[in-house]
Amino acid sequence: MKSIKEISSLTCPLCTKPLASEEYDQAISKLENQLQENFDKKNASQQKSYELELEKIKEKHETELSEYDESHTQQLAKMQSKAEEAYEIELQEMKR
Repeated sequence: MKSIKEISSLTCPLCTKPLASEEYDQAISKLENQLQENFDKKNASQQKSYELELEKIKEKHETELSEYDESHTQQLAKMQSKAEEAYEIELQEMKR
């Protein structure tokens, strides 16, 4: 059995109204459920936000990789062209 002090300390966690033991348990249970619902909603919202942010980062990364690949291909083609030109010039000079 609960002591008088324990019984008198059973107050609503929100409004501090004195409650009977059963009412107190119901109030605590309801409060816990509401807190869990709020947590779940915020957690889901934050997870969705992070997933969207991650998707944007992935898209940006893919775009950058594509740009780097294109730039690399262009630079490689220029270098090959210059090397071929230099080779042709050297070959022409050696034939003289």
